[in-house]
Amino acid sequence: MACPNARAGATSGAAVGGTNVGWAVTIVNRPLQSACRFRWFVSREVHSDEIGEGKKVDRRQLTWTERQEGPAFTPGPEDLGRFIKATCTPGDADGRKGPEFSAVSGCAVSAGPGPCPFELRHAFTPATTADKEVRCATYLQC
Repeated sequence: MACPNARAGATSGAAVGGTNVGWAVTIVNRPLQSACRFRWFVSREVHSDEIGEGKKVDRRQLTWTERQEGPAFTPGPEDLGRFIKATCTPGDADGRKGPEFSAVSGCAVSAGPGPCPFELRHAFTPATTADKEVRCATYLQC
C-alpha cells in the first residue's frame, strides 16, 4: 500500500488580517486528516511598500518563522505585509507518513475591513429569541 501523498494545494484567496486562511490540499492514498500535520509560517520580511508600488516579490527568497500547527491559521496585525506558507505532511490510519507538501500565498497579508455593522448590532442582542419568536434588526438610522 502506498503512503499518503499530497497532490495539489491552493490558498483560499487573499490573506486578510483577522480572517481565517485555509488551503485546499488534495491528499491521495487513504489520508486521515487527524493523522496529517499542518504547519503555518509567516515570512520574516515585510513587503507592504514594494507591493503597493506593484513590484513582484520572489517568494523563493523569503525566510520563514513557524507560527502554529493545525488545519487553519488566522493572521493578526503583526502579519500585515508578510507572506504565509503552509505545509502538510499527510498521514493515514496505519501511521504512515507521506512527503511534506508546501504552498505559499500569492500575496502578502493585507488589513481586514474591521468590524461590520451587523457585528456591532449583535452586541446589543446577546440572547437568542424564545421559541416561535423572531428578531428583526434593521440598519435604518432615525
